Amino acid sequence: MSFTAQNNMETQVSGQADWDTGLNGNFTILDRGYHGLLAAGTAIKTGDILWAASGGALFPYNPQSLSLRQPVAISYKSVASGVTDTFLLRGIVTSISIWSGNITPGQPVYASPTTPGFSVGSYSAADYPAGLALANTALYFDPGRFRNIPEKISQVQSLGPLAIGSTHHFALNVGNRGFVRKVEAVTSYNLWTLKMFSGSAKVSSEALFESSSGGVTSTYLLDAAGFPYENTDTASPGMVFGSVTVNSGVGSAYFNLSVVAERFR
Repeated sequence: MSFTAQNNMETQVSGQADWDTGLNGNFTILDRGYHGLLAAGTAIKTGDILWAASGGALFPYNPQSLSLRQPVAISYKSVASGVTDTFLLRGIVTSISIWSGNITPGQPVYASPTTPGFSVGSYSAADYPAGLALANTALYFDPGRFRNIPEKISQVQSLGPLAIGSTHHFALNVGNRGFVRKVEAVTSYNLWTLKMFSGSAKVSSEALFESSSGGVTSTYLLDAAGFPYENTDTASPGMVFGSVTVNSGVGSAYFNLSVVAERFR
């Protein structure tokens, strides 16, 4: 046997690919790890990050779909729809078709939010990595292992003046999933209600927080809220929405809201 260097890895160039008999004679793709013989539910491209439907068929993973399970496999070759073939379930794959501008060596790799299955280095609402980039065209596929620690996010909303009896809506860009640590409000209104919910469709959204049913009778609120959130509105990923209803106050009044959250990435 003889070897050469490729993507900082030792690649066999002759002999028998004895780590995986299915790859014998193909030394342009280095692929080591655990494999599964699975069916393609649609046409799959080289390098696609995949998830398994309830029937076991594989599809390109879309991280913006809140109903999908985590990614389970990656393809190191093109597979036609309906064809059963070998896919990498966990391990290292290189020499795959990843444009070098999309991933950064040493950084987590995610499935693209705009092109399902396509590997990218990061995006604003990313919360579940599929692996770690080893080189511009190589990655260690191990879904969920390379998650970053939660990211602390502070969001400030300055509202007003608001008319007495009115309700004002706002949006917080805090990611798809996370945990709110603190809610603080400073205002000149003396009776008001603050609510937060998981999506822009207020009737069907999940209620996350409400200051009190009768309204807050103070110009200051500090609540170590401690509530989790998960955005269920696929049309507005990465957002938590809220409203302030003003019952009484003074002219030219103001409402300043500060929220501290930990976004799960």
